[in-house]
Amino acid sequence: MAKKTMVTTDFHQKLVRNLEKYLVRETGFKLIGRGYDLILFIPIDSTSFDSKSTLIISAKSLDDKRERTIIQHILTSFKSILNFTEFSLISSLQVVNSNSTLVKNMDFAFPFQRREDIEYEVNTTIGGIPLYGARLVRSSVLTNLITGKRCRIKLISGNILSGKVLGISEDYQVTIEIESTAEIISPTISCQFGDIVSVQTFVGENW
Repeated sequence: MAKKTMVTTDFHQKLVRNLEKYLVRETGFKLIGRGYDLILFIPIDSTSFDSKSTLIISAKSLDDKRERTIIQHILTSFKSILNFTEFSLISSLQVVNSNSTLVKNMDFAFPFQRREDIEYEVNTTIGGIPLYGARLVRSSVLTNLITGKRCRIKLISGNILSGKVLGISEDYQVTIEIESTAEIISPTISCQFGDIVSVQTFVGENW
C-alpha cells in the first residue's frame, strides 16, 4: 500500500483544530478523550498541487446529529478563519457514520497512534474508493486531552505545559493544574485550544 507520513501543514492543522472546537462544543465542552474517527481530504485532481478537495469527516459523537446541520455549522466556522483562497480549496464536506465501511477500512490501513499527530499522503484504492493524493489526518489532541488526566501540551509558540487537565471553558480556554513551585504563584495555567499543536499523555514514569 502506497502511503507516506508527512508533517501536518499549517492549513490542515488550522482546519483540524477548528473541527475539534466544533466537536468540543457539540459534546457540551467535556474533554472525554474522544476525537474524530476520520478526517480525510480527497483531491478532485490528484495531479494538481493546489487542487480543490472533498473533506470527509466522521466522529462517533456526531452519529446521531443531522448531517445538514453539521455541515452548515462547520462551513460557517471555516469561513470565519480562512481567507477566500483557502476556503475555495474545499469543494465539499461530507459526514459519514463512524461505523461505515470507509472508516473501518481506513482504521485498518492506518492504525491510530495516540501519542502523536500524523498526516498521511495516501496513494491507493481502499474499499473500492480511489484515494490518490489524499491526505489523512490523525489528530491525538482530543484523544489525549482528558479532564482529570495528566498530559503535556505543546503550543504554537513552542511553549510546553505539563500537568493535570481541569477542563475547557465555553471560550475554549483549556485549564491545566501544574505542580506548585516557588516561582509559580498560581497552581493553574490556561491556554487557548486553537493554540495547541499536540498533546501527549503521561503513562507510568514517561511521556
